[in-house]
Amino acid sequence: MLKKLNFKSKDTYNKDSVTQLLDRSSLINKLSEILSDSPDNADYVFGIANIEQFKLINHSYGYKAGDYVLNVVAKTLSLEMDKGTIVGRLGNDEFGFICMNNQIAQIQSSCESLNFSLSHAPVTWDNKKIRLHIKFGLVKIDETTKDIDKILNAVNEAIYSAQYDGCSTVCEYDEENTAILRRSDNMQEAITLQRWIARDQFLLYVQPIVYLDNPKKASHFELLLRGQSDNGEVISPGKLIESAEDFNLTPMLDKWVIRNLFSWVNKNNSSLSSKYKFSFNLSALSINDSDLSQYIIEMAKKENINPRKINIEVTERVAISNLKRCYDFMRELIQEGFTFSLDDFGSGYCSFKYIQTLPFDVIKIDGSFIKDIETNKQNQTITKAVTDIANAYGKKTIAEYVENKEIADIVRSLGVDYGQGYYYSKAFPISQLSKSEK
Repeated sequence: MLKKLNFKSKDTYNKDSVTQLLDRSSLINKLSEILSDSPDNADYVFGIANIEQFKLINHSYGYKAGDYVLNVVAKTLSLEMDKGTIVGRLGNDEFGFICMNNQIAQIQSSCESLNFSLSHAPVTWDNKKIRLHIKFGLVKIDETTKDIDKILNAVNEAIYSAQYDGCSTVCEYDEENTAILRRSDNMQEAITLQRWIARDQFLLYVQPIVYLDNPKKASHFELLLRGQSDNGEVISPGKLIESAEDFNLTPMLDKWVIRNLFSWVNKNNSSLSSKYKFSFNLSALSINDSDLSQYIIEMAKKENINPRKINIEVTERVAISNLKRCYDFMRELIQEGFTFSLDDFGSGYCSFKYIQTLPFDVIKIDGSFIKDIETNKQNQTITKAVTDIANAYGKKTIAEYVENKEIADIVRSLGVDYGQGYYYSKAFPISQLSKSEK
């Protein structure tokens, strides 16, 4: 049996101004007090509850709506957990809780129940329904884990893992949990990515996109990234880019690409063909950044870049994540002369309404439909349908993953306009473009 804990008066603890729960420092002090006053064999559970996409709630409905949501979650969390659970607000979209009950399965069940109730019974604000999703990270505290810093690090790893794995609502910290280990690895990759950006260790590579009826002629060049390790080795930055998405660093990386591409084009403009055009991909976070369109416009003016020489690629998944924002973003830049491509079309939703709704000039057919098109009749039919619909709306099409002559002949016969893949060229350093003109 646990001995009775003698807590200080509630008046000695600070409260969060919005929810009236304990604020961050007070909750952590309370946890520290519990650990110091409890016997060595006492076990507890410390948890974090995170409201997914809370920033979008503030952005879409206003801060009063956000405060209302915080109070709803605070009340639900306090009611759902066992009696005696201490709940506090850790930050903008996070709550923390200390459970005296160490039955982890029971606590996980309570977390699942809370998320279910909030996700299936939307919060009503100003006659609008706000559906909430809550992620939880848990760490079991026993005689081997009573260091506050280690507990906080562990529970952060757990909540990050729950967010990383889109299917999980609750994640318990486990040193051998592969998702947590992967997240920890990605954290190190994110640190490396920030260092590479600061030191300009990323390299600009390009791959030509050619006219299928004249493959020796490039329509434009897609920008691809490579990294240069500390020992000078050129490597694919796949893991770094994955970590950028995981830690919301893609806007930083996208701005690096824009800044360095525009600067390179300006410096090498005299040696480049006037027909050269470049395309690059933008992440969802970048497009949702209200300042990015102005950043692109200002960088183009600073480097004397003709906007008609720049094509911006947006994946289908990114386009539908915030359709209105994507439309507004595109329209603002199209007015300046920039053009857009819909990338990876068919990879997820394959809805023709995006071709009609959003002002793309070019549709890039996802490579999964192209790479086995010689033997897959269904993929031939899909490719033909996409091409016909695109043509009906006055848009061009690009086939990715054109790896051999047979694929090239088939996609050309289906009416596709452009091709991209190893059959024509592998990616190469952008510097070779200027050298080829000399």
